Amino acid sequence: MAKRKQNPFQGDLFVADASVYTVAHDAIVGEVMEAIKDVLPPGVPTYVKEVRSAVRDALGSLSATLVLFDGQIQHLRISGHKGARRYSWPDLQVPFGWDDELKAWHRYPEGDAAAVDAVDQPEPDVALTPGERLVVAGIGDAHWVRLGGDLRDPDAPEKPRSLATPLFAKVLGSGEVRLFLNFPSASGLAFVQRVEAISGLKAAWDTEEIDSPFRYRGHHAEDLTTDAGWESLAATLEHTTADYVAMYAARAAIEGRLAIANARSLMDAAGVPEPESPGREAAIARLQVQASGQVMPVVEDAWAVIHAAEDGLIKPGGWANGYQIPATLTEAGRVRFGLAPKRQLKALQISSASRVRPNAR
Repeated sequence: MAKRKQNPFQGDLFVADASVYTVAHDAIVGEVMEAIKDVLPPGVPTYVKEVRSAVRDALGSLSATLVLFDGQIQHLRISGHKGARRYSWPDLQVPFGWDDELKAWHRYPEGDAAAVDAVDQPEPDVALTPGERLVVAGIGDAHWVRLGGDLRDPDAPEKPRSLATPLFAKVLGSGEVRLFLNFPSASGLAFVQRVEAISGLKAAWDTEEIDSPFRYRGHHAEDLTTDAGWESLAATLEHTTADYVAMYAARAAIEGRLAIANARSLMDAAGVPEPESPGREAAIARLQVQASGQVMPVVEDAWAVIHAAEDGLIKPGGWANGYQIPATLTEAGRVRFGLAPKRQLKALQISSASRVRPNAR
């Protein structure tokens, strides 16, 4: 970050941003200053006002942003060309002594906003780009404008991730910004509609532009399949699929994060049909169990977990002292899966241990 120069003034913030496109980046400082000078002549009182100007050429290969603080240059950022760099205070070579001229600006008294509004402010000579409009609205930042990426809803909680980041942007080599939805139903979200209104762009659902088209729909089910979140999931099923609900409900139920009764209610709400016999028995048989009786949380059918628990075949896992307790088979479950009863297994272990000879000295 550029070090701020010592200012002779204290208080109000005078800011001017200039977007400059030029091939000759060696002269960019002078062109930025010239652009600002044209729209903010000395003597115009500016009280927390933002003015933008631009100088463009046919190629449009570079862009720069200049920030002035109380009539002093704070920093200048240049991007868009491999030779571009960020200028700090020692690098700024201001032509024609305009920095001294800015010191003569009249600062408007703080709090006298009515008088400030009465001053005719010059209109920007170039409209803001869609990306710049989002930055001004506080939705994106300078880094995002250059590289693109997910757009975070500042009013949404971190989870579910689907609602926290429902859309993303791609920035083309020309600087053009394009918006895309992370999942198709995101188009109806208030945040997405706000971004579209501010930017003037329409967010598209395009599976060719997304690394994993189903990722965020999976996130929506995964983040909400808990005892605290399953009702929210049941109310927003348009953001996921029934298959994801069944898969993550199964894992959450077997790990003890989702009560069996809540898992049943969620599956009913998602419209996942409950199998009858013999399909019910076949689903239970597909549960993966170890010889120790531990039930593995690698199952995609929540009905199998629900039926096994309701039939008294498994005991769902849980948490104790910060550690996860795995799901296990009950005695009835061990019989159902052809494992030796737990008491018999323990007796065999003791018997085997007694037959082991001690190490010879």
